[in-house]
Amino acid sequence: TRLDSGYYTEPAPDRVLLATDAAAILDGYTPLRMLTRAATGAALPDAVRADVAHAAWTRAVLLGDAGPALQLAPIIGSLTPDLADDMAAYAAETDDARRAFLGVVTMLRNPGFTPQMHAGLYARRLPDYGQHGDNWWAVRRARRDPQGALRQVSGPDGIPVFLAEDDVADADAEAAALIEIGHCANYLCGAATRWVKRHRRDPLAAEALYLAVRATGYVWSNEETGRLSKAAHALLHKRYGDTEWAEKTPYWYD
Repeated sequence: TRLDSGYYTEPAPDRVLLATDAAAILDGYTPLRMLTRAATGAALPDAVRADVAHAAWTRAVLLGDAGPALQLAPIIGSLTPDLADDMAAYAAETDDARRAFLGVVTMLRNPGFTPQMHAGLYARRLPDYGQHGDNWWAVRRARRDPQGALRQVSGPDGIPVFLAEDDVADADAEAAALIEIGHCANYLCGAATRWVKRHRRDPLAAEALYLAVRATGYVWSNEETGRLSKAAHALLHKRYGDTEWAEKTPYWYD
């Protein structure tokens, strides 16, 4: 079992829900350093800490900020045991470039990873990828005040009164950088393929290409998706055609 994406069915009766206003503040106003502090501290219930840690780790990896990602890896491994091996491998890697590749592979294995915070806490995930749905992230700016939920805690400028302007400015800069990264599967597929082209003997090379192709079939595609999917598929079958990963990948997605 992995960190899968998708919609949930029933709220667990013994777990704390992240309310709409709290999710909006964490998603739209809170910089990575504050999310990391929240996830590594003990103030939040474990279920909420796990959600914050997943989002913060994803942001850190996508932004190329290894410091917070390394801080968060053991927290995620502890709070989400299914991810413990992936997080241990990520933390143990001493080469910065390969660690970044391991971050990409971990996200490809687990489509529930997203840099965005969402309201609600649900009891059951889909057993595998959602069909085009809630896999990884959407290219969007955070909804600053969904349904006017923050009016009672915001000043005249619309910023929650307990956050400093510098904090919000940093969150805005991070959000802009994440938007520049663009389409989730295109980014992940492209990053995996580029690494494998340069490191053909990497022990995860064939699996990474398999995951990269698979990812392009479980998102809403754009004009680049098919090109990237085809390139990853071709490289997988050219270099690693006798592996189980090639056998699992008979076609690419347009």
